Formats: sequence, structure tokens, C-alpha cells
Amino acid sequence: MEQKTTKHVTPGSIDQLGATVSGRGVNFAVYSKFARQMFLLFFNRDMDQPTDVIEMFPSDENIWHVFVKEIKPGQLYGLKAAGPYNPFEGHRFNEYKLLVDPYAKAVSDPIHNIDGLLYGYDIHASQKDLVMDKRENMHVMTKCVVVDDGFNWGDDRPPRIPWEETILYETHVKGFTADPSSRVHEPGTYMGLIEKIPYLKSLGITAVELLPVFLRYSRDYLEDHGLSEYWGYNTIGFFAPEITFGSQSFPGSEVQEFKEMVKALHASGLEVILDVV
Repeated sequence: MEQKTTKHVTPGSIDQLGATVSGRGVNFAVYSKFARQMFLLFFNRDMDQPTDVIEMFPSDENIWHVFVKEIKPGQLYGLKAAGPYNPFEGHRFNEYKLLVDPYAKAVSDPIHNIDGLLYGYDIHASQKDLVMDKRENMHVMTKCVVVDDGFNWGDDRPPRIPWEETILYETHVKGFTADPSSRVHEPGTYMGLIEKIPYLKSLGITAVELLPVFLRYSRDYLEDHGLSEYWGYNTIGFFAPEITFGSQSFPGSEVQEFKEMVKALHASGLEVILDVV
């Protein structure tokens, strides 16, 4: 893969992993000890091919980094890593495959593994994962979204209720309000959960423990049977709220809504605990 861009590029910083917005542009950084090259790809919405391909800079700390001037929140991006493909040694680099930034804060679409294109190996080969799949997957792979961390938290503070006084209520963001009987305007979403805070308070609880709310990937055998990773115990992005729990359609909006949910729960005196798996 070769660099293809007209954007102003500098080495940037290794200090923060993922995409970090500043007043001048966005810094990108990702860790990989054994990669030989790392590429940052930009996309426009509904386009399979990248508008830009930028080779990232290596560092002694094994963090690949680059700063791209004038990039704004909402920009879609992905990564490609070139390196050894040797499954016996644990190396499965495949430069044909677009990757999700492990520190991405949002993605453009739910993840679906169409015909095994997300895997680095050829699912049709008799030797399975020992054979590299040289098919491109950019047309089916979700894209990461540059997100501005700015949010008006006001005077938000966790209630910090002592454990001996804690009464937990465990729930699932979607399942809690998905049924019409919940009578919320945005069923099955972070915003729908906000509407049910008075009900939660009426129970006498002190904390809401949410089943996994992170970006998940439905395993193949589930999708083959028309099912999904409903409970969320197959996380692929620990820093990105699950996109299907958002109430709006534009990329990254679920991040704002997740923060609004946490702020509203705190304002009502309820702790927020996340189930991380």
C-alpha cells in the first residue's frame, strides 16, 4: 500500500491512543509491536474506497502516530497494518483488511461479517487460518468516527454511595425500554432509559448496573440463524458505546447520548456501574 493524500501531515504525538481532536486537526495513534507499516485511511460516507491513505510514523514505544491538519469531528477512518502472517507465532497481519481502531470512540455502522471478509484468513481454504485471505473488505467493514470529547458535564459528580448502602438494579439498555409498554419516545436507547429514571427512583435503588454497552460483534453462528449478540458479551471496542442503542442516525451521536444518560442518572442520585467483559 502506498501513501495517497494531499492533506498536511506531521508526526504528531504518541501520548493519547486513538483519534484525539485539537484546534488544528486530529492526532491518531495506535499500538503495534510487530507491524512493519501502519496506514490511516479516510473515507467519505457511503464510499467504499478511501479518499486518503496516510502512512503513520513509527516510534521506539511501538506506537504508530500521525497528526493530520484540518480534520474535523465526524471524519470516517480506518487502519491497515502490514506485517508478518505467521499464525504459528501468533502473527496474523493482513494489509488487505481494514481494521477498527481499538481506541475508536464511535463507528459508522454495526459490524457484520459478510462471507468471512472481516477475518484475516480464508474461511474457504482447507487449512483455514493458516491461509491469508487476500480479499479486500473495505466495502463491508464499518468505519471509525472521529469524535470530539467536548461535553457539558456541568457540576456532574458520581454520588459515591457507600457499598454497604448500595442497592443495585441490573438492566439492559435496549431490553429495558424496547417493549411498547415502556411508553417512552425512544424505546431501546440511552435516551429511552433517561425517560425511565423516575421509575428507577421509585424502586428505592441506589445504582444502575448496565449490561455491556460497548461496541459488539455478533458471532457468525448467531447471524447465520438470524440472531444477534443481544447481551453484548462479545466486545470489539471498549471505548465506543454500542451504536444500536443510539436514537439518531448520524455517526457518533450515540456518544453524546450515552454521556447525557450518565449525567441524568447522576443528577437523580443514582450511581452508574458498567458490566465490562
